[in-house]
Amino acid sequence: MPAFDFIVVALLFVAVILMLAVTRLRPIAVFGGVAWILYASGVLTLESLSHNYVNPSLLTLISLLLLSVVLEKVSFVSSLSRHSVTQSQSVGRGVFRLGFVAGVISSFLNNTAVVATLMGGLRRQSGLALSRYLLPLSYASIAGGMMTLVGTSTNLIVNSFVEEAGEVPLGFFDFTLIGAPVFVATLLAISLVSHRLLPDHKVVSESQERRQYLFERVVSADSGMVGKTVSENALRRLESMFLAELVRGDKIFSPVDPDFILQAGDVLVFAGDPRYEHILSEFNGLSGREYDDGFRSGADSLVEVVVSPTSSMIGASLKSCEFRSRFGAAVIAIRRGSKNIRGNLGNHVLQAGDSLLLTTGDKFISSKHESRRDFVTISGIERRQSLSTVSSVLVMGGFGLAIALSVMGVIPLLKGILLLLGACLAFRLVSLDELKNRFPFELIIVIGGALGLSQAMFEVGLASMLAAGVEYSVGALGPYAALVLVYIVTWLVTELVTNNAAAALMFPVAYASAEALGVSPYPFFMALAFAASASFLSPYGYQTNLMVYGAGNYCLTDYIRAGLAPLIAYSVAALALIPVAFPFWPT
Repeated sequence: MPAFDFIVVALLFVAVILMLAVTRLRPIAVFGGVAWILYASGVLTLESLSHNYVNPSLLTLISLLLLSVVLEKVSFVSSLSRHSVTQSQSVGRGVFRLGFVAGVISSFLNNTAVVATLMGGLRRQSGLALSRYLLPLSYASIAGGMMTLVGTSTNLIVNSFVEEAGEVPLGFFDFTLIGAPVFVATLLAISLVSHRLLPDHKVVSESQERRQYLFERVVSADSGMVGKTVSENALRRLESMFLAELVRGDKIFSPVDPDFILQAGDVLVFAGDPRYEHILSEFNGLSGREYDDGFRSGADSLVEVVVSPTSSMIGASLKSCEFRSRFGAAVIAIRRGSKNIRGNLGNHVLQAGDSLLLTTGDKFISSKHESRRDFVTISGIERRQSLSTVSSVLVMGGFGLAIALSVMGVIPLLKGILLLLGACLAFRLVSLDELKNRFPFELIIVIGGALGLSQAMFEVGLASMLAAGVEYSVGALGPYAALVLVYIVTWLVTELVTNNAAAALMFPVAYASAEALGVSPYPFFMALAFAASASFLSPYGYQTNLMVYGAGNYCLTDYIRAGLAPLIAYSVAALALIPVAFPFWPT
C-alpha cells in the first residue's frame, strides 16, 4: 500500500493549503479531518496518531495559555501605553517607545492580550492620531514575541515538531540570539518609516472614534412621522447623531433634504456616537431593524469587540449562530475594516476581524469567559478583574522564577508553570471555571492533526520528495540558498493561511531539506519559526493584525504600505543572523 499511502498524504497536503487559503473552514475542522483520514485510511495507527496529542511542547503550550488567564490580569500593563505615548512628543518617538514596551512584554506574555490592553490605554487618550500607532503596535508585538521560546505559540509549535522528530528541543533563550536583533531592526523600521505611511485619523476621544458607526431605523406604517418632513420630525437636531442617508426601495438619498417627506417603510440611516443611540428610541414609530430591536440597556452597556480568527461564528450569520441568546447581547452596528456594514445585520455573515458594537445585558458579563474564544473586547465592559499590585508582583515573580529554574535545568518549564497555576488557584487569583472556559481544545486538535500529517509525510516519502525539489531549485548555491527558499515559501504560506498552520505545513519540508543537504537542521528550524511569524502585509495572517484592523480604520493597502519596511528589516536581520547563531556545520 505504499503508493496508496503516498497519494493520500500528498492529496491531504495540497487540500489543507487550499482549504485554509480559499475557504471559510476553520483550522479545527481541517486538521481534525486530516487526523481522521490518516487513521481511517490506515496511513497511521491509532497509537502513533494519539501520541501526537501529548507532545511535551504541546502540553507546555497548553499550560502557558492557561497561565495567561492569570497574567492578563496583571495591573500595571494597561498604564504603560499612557506613559509611552503623549501628545507632546513626536509620533515616531511615541511609536518607538510604545513598540519597545509591547515587544518586551510580548516576549513573555501572550501578545494578543498585550495588544488588547495597550490598545485600550491608547484609545482613552484624546488628540492622538490613533491609526498611526495601532498597526505599529501589532508589528512590534509580533517581532517581540520571537525573542523567547514562549513569546509566541508558533515557537512552541515548532519546538513540538523538533521533539517529535527526535532532535534536541530548543532552549528558552535560543531564540533570543536572533530575536533580539530582529526586534530592534523591526522596531527601527516601524518608528522611522511605517507610521509615516499610515492614514492620519485624529481621535479626540474613544466616543468620537465610534462616530463612524451607523444605525438603521425603519419608519413603521402606523408612525406619526409618516407624511411629515425630516425637519418637522425634528430629525435635524439630534444630539451627537445625524441623519446620514435615507433608503426608499432601491433608491438612496444622501444628503437628506430637510423638506424630504417620510413614507412608511423608509429606512433612516443615522451616524453618530453610540452613547446617544438611545435617542432614536424616543421617536414614536421608528423601529429597529430586524435583528436589533427590543434590546436596549443604556449607554453604559455598550461594548465594542473584534471577531477572533478562532471564533466559531466565522462563516455564520448573526441569526444562525443565535448571537443574542448565546451572549446576552445584541449587535447594533458592524464595521469591517474602514467600511460600515449596511442592511439587515441579522443576515450578515461574520468574518475574522469584523468589529461589532454590542448593547449588552447582565448575561453578557456572566458569559464573558465563553466569549473569549469568539471575540476580543476593544472597549466597554472590562471583562477581567485586575489583580492588586501585590498580587501582580507575586504572579510575575513566580513566572520569572519558573523560567529561571527551567533555564538552569532545575525543573522543566511545564512543571514550573503547573506549580504556579496551582498556587494561583489556591489563592483564588483564578478560578477553575476561568481555566475551563479558556482551555485550548481547538489548538490541541489542530496541532495534533498537523503533527500527524508531518509524521505521515516523512513515512511515505513526501517530505523527501519536496526537499529534493528544494535542493534542485537551489542547485549548487548551497544550504544558505535553500534556507532562504524555505523562509520565503513559509512566509507566503503564513500570509495565505495563519502562522501556526504555516509552521505545521512547512516543517517536514524544512527538516527534510536539511537532511538532504547533509547540514544541521537547526538553522532551518529557526528559519521556519521566524518566517511563520513574519506576517506584516495582511490583517489575516496574525491575530493582533486583525485586532487593530477595524479600530484603526485601516484598509488592506495600509498593511502593504506600512508592512513592507518592517518585513524587509525583520527578514534581512533574521536571514543574516540564523546561520551565525546556528551554523550549518556546527563544530
